[in-house]
Amino acid sequence: MADIKMNENQRASELALAIAPPEGGCVISRPKPFQFRCREQFGFTLMSDLHIGSAFVEYGKIREELQEAKIQNDRILLNGDLVDLVLPSDSKRFSQDALHSKLHGRKDVVNAALDFAVEILGPYAGLIDVIGVGNHEGTMEHYHSIDIGMLLTERLSQAAGRDIDYGGPLGFSQYRWQWRRENKSRPSDSRTITIFRYHGVGGSAPVTKGMIDFARLSAWVDADIYWLGHKHSRFSDCATRIKCPKCGDNPDYLETRQIMTGAYSKVYYGQNQSSLRRHGRRANYAADKGLPPKGIGGARVVITPLREGVMDIKVIQ
Repeated sequence: MADIKMNENQRASELALAIAPPEGGCVISRPKPFQFRCREQFGFTLMSDLHIGSAFVEYGKIREELQEAKIQNDRILLNGDLVDLVLPSDSKRFSQDALHSKLHGRKDVVNAALDFAVEILGPYAGLIDVIGVGNHEGTMEHYHSIDIGMLLTERLSQAAGRDIDYGGPLGFSQYRWQWRRENKSRPSDSRTITIFRYHGVGGSAPVTKGMIDFARLSAWVDADIYWLGHKHSRFSDCATRIKCPKCGDNPDYLETRQIMTGAYSKVYYGQNQSSLRRHGRRANYAADKGLPPKGIGGARVVITPLREGVMDIKVIQ
C-alpha cells in the first residue's frame, strides 16, 4: 500500500514538473549577428536608472544621450529603474512634490508614468535591444502585481515594429559578429562579446562605489563586460587576469570591463527664500538623507573587431 502511495506521489510530482518545469532567474538576449569588416566600429549605449516620472530628473540629459545614440547608430541597452513609481503607498519615500507635473492630478499614476516613458523612449525604440528591470519595477510587481517592465517592453516593441527582449533584473546580452571572406573556401570569421547585466542591490556605497559588487560577480560570472546600475555611481574600470596558454611559454592576458551607469537625477537643487515661502520647502529623498551627489548619465561602449579572435573594447563616460 505504501509503495502504491509512493508511486502515485511520484507520478503527480512528475506531472507537475512536466506542466511547469523550473525556469527563470537569468535571461539571455542574443540579437541578430552583425556583418563586419576588420576595424569597423560598433557602438552600444548603456543606460539605467532613468526614474521617469520623478520631478528631480534631468530629462534633457536622457534625451541628449538617446539622440546621440541615434546619430551614432548605437544599439541601446536599458538596465532597470526606468520608471520611478514611488507611490503614496510607499510611506518611506513618497512626497507629493517628487512627482513630475505630467503625473499631477492623475488618479492612474502608473498608467501616466508608463505613457511618459513611452513618450521619451518611443522615438528610439528601433535601436533598443533589451529592457531590464530594477528594484523600482520589482517593488511595483511585488506589491501591486504589475510588471511595468514587461508592459514597457510590449509598448516599445509595438513602436519599433519588432520584438524587443525583456531582460528581467539579471542576464546576459551576447552579441555576435560574422565576416565571410570573399574566398568561399576559407572558413568564416566570427567573434562574440558577452555583456553580463544586473541592475544591482544594496545601499549607495559612497566609499567603495560598488567595486566590491564587481569583485563578487567576477567570482561566479564569466563575461567580457560586467554592467551594474542601481547605486547611481558612474565609472568604469578594466580588470586583467592571466591564464596558462594552450602551448608556449607566455601567459595569455584576459581583460574584462566593469561598467557602472549613473542615474539622471541631481541630489541638490537651490531654492531661494521667495520660493520657500510660496511653494514650501522642496527636496528629494536623497537630499533629506544627506547623501552625496553622484555622476549623471550612462556609458557608451565602442567595440572594434581587429585581427582574428581579437576585439578592442573602449568605454566612454
